[in-house]
Amino acid sequence: MDFRDISPYTDKEVSYQIDNLISNKLFFKTLAHFLYPSSPKIFSGLIEIFIKSKFTTSFQSAKSIKEFQSSLAPYVEEMINRTTDGFTFSGEENLSTDPSIYIGNHRDIALDAAFLNFLLYKENKETVRIAIGDNLLDGNFAEILMRLNKSFVVHRDIHGIKETLKRLTKLSKYIDHSLFKDKESIWIAQKEGRANDGNDFSDVAILKMLYLCKRKELSFSEWVKTTNIIPISISYEYDPLDIIKATGWDHHETMTLEEINKSDLEELAKGLFGNKGRVHLHICEPIDFEGDVVEELSTKIEQDILTNYKIWPTSHIAAKALSFTDPTFNYFDESQIDSDQENKFLKRFDGIEERVRNGKFISITDFLSRVNPKDINKLQLEGLVKAGAFDSLNLNRQSLFNSIPNLIIKSKNIFENKSANQIDLFEENQDKDDEIIKSIDDWKFEERLSKEFESVGFFISDHPLNQFKEIFDDYNINDYQTFINNNDLTESIIAATLLKIQERKTAKGNSYAILKLTDLTSVFELFIFSDILDINRQILKEGNSLILTLLKSLSDAENRFKRINVQKIISLKDLLNKPIQEVTFDLKSLKELNELSRFLNVNGDTVVKIKISDKNNYYNFQLKNKRNIDRKTINILRNREISAIIA
Repeated sequence: MDFRDISPYTDKEVSYQIDNLISNKLFFKTLAHFLYPSSPKIFSGLIEIFIKSKFTTSFQSAKSIKEFQSSLAPYVEEMINRTTDGFTFSGEENLSTDPSIYIGNHRDIALDAAFLNFLLYKENKETVRIAIGDNLLDGNFAEILMRLNKSFVVHRDIHGIKETLKRLTKLSKYIDHSLFKDKESIWIAQKEGRANDGNDFSDVAILKMLYLCKRKELSFSEWVKTTNIIPISISYEYDPLDIIKATGWDHHETMTLEEINKSDLEELAKGLFGNKGRVHLHICEPIDFEGDVVEELSTKIEQDILTNYKIWPTSHIAAKALSFTDPTFNYFDESQIDSDQENKFLKRFDGIEERVRNGKFISITDFLSRVNPKDINKLQLEGLVKAGAFDSLNLNRQSLFNSIPNLIIKSKNIFENKSANQIDLFEENQDKDDEIIKSIDDWKFEERLSKEFESVGFFISDHPLNQFKEIFDDYNINDYQTFINNNDLTESIIAATLLKIQERKTAKGNSYAILKLTDLTSVFELFIFSDILDINRQILKEGNSLILTLLKSLSDAENRFKRINVQKIISLKDLLNKPIQEVTFDLKSLKELNELSRFLNVNGDTVVKIKISDKNNYYNFQLKNKRNIDRKTINILRNREISAIIA
């Protein structure tokens, strides 16, 4: 299997990728910003030249991953010395010479694995390959650095059962290949993403993914015995991203993809260069497990990590500040706190947002009672509702939207009573909002998303096209960016949602329109002229999702992009509901035929053709009578890995 799309770089790619970094101005500009944040702008150019010179001297001679990491090690050690008050470790006797899966708690984007690799390097052992989410891979210098440092890709935002199984199986096979073919160890987090709330829980899905490629060959207990699984526990006295984690990532909802990528990069850098206090890493004993229940193994890994977690005085200070009284928490010891440490810790949270100080909002009424009406007006409330900011409190956006006048009155009453030091005798329980929120049906799917886009300029909760993705493969749908950036594609079919249409006239009085559209990757504009405009007026409505056939004109001289012509427009909803005229099922066995036969009992309007390859026998035939086959049936069968080709 080809793993190049998810694997780290190979030794052969090292020189080329280092040259890419050396020629990347943004890379050195970013390094200068984070390494010397207080330097005057007048010196920024000189600092960038200095950093580039130092980087080139240190890394240009590296011809392999091992040489690159050896050159990187002094800088990692310098980072540890500059940003921590000491790095300690324990359990080093449990480090194995055999390829292992190190499963650890996850607190920092890059540092958790970096500290493990630094320890392995110091112990003269092979470093690990590191699992990272594809959200950190934007094709720029961060991706190059990570893949040079033995990082491999874990896809997170996967849609559809079939695609999910495909991606996870490939990931599982790659990890297995790393362990048993390449003899390379793996680091992976105990759950997807960082523990932003400080709770280190193991996710059984991680173990199921690791076992996925072996499930037909070995029992779960046999797989565990053949795989050297070692839990690791890392703890930071101070988390450079603690305030960001406490307040949450809600700000992402108002950001473009480019801004989110920039934010991720900044958080990565802040974790690397921010003060971490003391850091401790413990290598647990390799897992000894006899059972066949995945959940039990997950619990054992979790217990090993928690048992060996180093508790710093900051944990006791936080427990005290929160008046933590859980009797199951046996570790709180106020004697571990001194006043200087406590003041230092609490000072970090000066100016923290109200929601963090007083907890999450539990109801609309709770929100109104805690937000001064002077700080929010009708227009702002409308925007928040349309964007889905209150979805966790009430999913019915139209009901909330129509109740905004009531919300404003309620908010003013609460604060007037507070100012007068009076009790509102008619105040409802904060968990109940029935008296101020009208009970009506919610907006339809398309309208809901349209208002969401209207509020923030992009879709948050979903994209209108996702309801049609099941038919994309049948029509060879491309995204717009792929089409315009690939000079080999002169004609393509794309799917997009119409955001805005502006109709205008040429100097000669002919009609044309500017279409503002969005697909799953970008927002773009297209021109259509009177012939296409006139025959498609009925479907060219804002909010409608469309299939557009595009023709790209290139200049003959330089093969450069010239213009795009819209050749044809079809409503996706009409296409989805269009009867299926003919379908061919390509079966791998007679067993699949038995499975398929259960869906072919009803006569209809679809011609059904069947191909079967069973061992050395091949069959092709067409059912005498047409059958009732719709898109729903096709999707069910495809999810069961029965191939269906629509003519």
